[in-house]
Amino acid sequence: DLLDSTPYSACGEETKIFANKNIYTNFPLFKENPQKGFRIPFLYNFGKIYFNFLCKYGINKEEFNDILESSNNLQKFVKIFKIKYLALRGKDINGFLFEKTPENLNTISEFVNYFDSYFIAIIRNPLYVYKSLKRRGFPKYIALLTWLIDNAKLFKYINHKKVIIIKYEELVKNPFKTVNNIFKTLGLNISEEDIKNNYLNNNYRKYCSVKLKEWNIKEFGKIVNANNIENISINDLEDIGELMNVKITKKYADFFDIAEISFKELCDFFNYKIKYKKTDKIPTPSISEIKWILNRWKFDIKNKESTYKDRNFYINIIERI
Repeated sequence: DLLDSTPYSACGEETKIFANKNIYTNFPLFKENPQKGFRIPFLYNFGKIYFNFLCKYGINKEEFNDILESSNNLQKFVKIFKIKYLALRGKDINGFLFEKTPENLNTISEFVNYFDSYFIAIIRNPLYVYKSLKRRGFPKYIALLTWLIDNAKLFKYINHKKVIIIKYEELVKNPFKTVNNIFKTLGLNISEEDIKNNYLNNNYRKYCSVKLKEWNIKEFGKIVNANNIENISINDLEDIGELMNVKITKKYADFFDIAEISFKELCDFFNYKIKYKKTDKIPTPSISEIKWILNRWKFDIKNKESTYKDRNFYINIIERI
């Protein structure tokens, strides 16, 4: 919402278009079959474009394919895609388009190497991420490992000159200053006061952007630290305690191009000091979660992104420290 609130920028809905490595590494193949699935390290869903969200960009699937057909490379595709959306929103067509799919982390390497642009990532205290995911219906094992896997991917690029990492806790404390600093990095001079006024008067986001019913904060224009209103239980602290005992396996890290790192190392690096409950246990997937992970593996096999011999890479995600 904040990044969307200037005359020179818009933040579109999630599409997963730019989470697909093919769009960077083999654009002709992507053009030929944009619906082909792709491999991602994250457990919560599969690698498939959200075509049903294209309507938010003012186009349907046929128009999307027409844009692809008229583009001989990714740069041309992005230019048309960006201008169409900025024009639809009444923004400066030479401005900035942000696309906020979380799975874009899957292609952070390809993005920073291809574009002369910035990759912006936001991180939050893992205890509250876990609590939020549980409230949204994520099963325990997948909810626990989501923050670990996401940030194990990000960790490899923390010192990259084109990667901007924002902490959620700092953003909600100083929202307009934080966004002002981002725009300064992008070369756009717009005051904190203008960002604030544009944000509070952004009727498009107020009435058209989707707020999940499970979120604590659903009101547009209300900026608070949701961590302060979460009800953290002893069970939550025990669950996070299980994560302190594990790290990403080397095989999983190598296969999905993420850092071989422990949960505790990531917490220490990002200075998240969690008062967890100590335990000797480690996270263990339920039968239904194992089936979900195996279905992910089968999905990748179907899309020629994996083989039958790779099954253990999917199931054995973490190991005890």
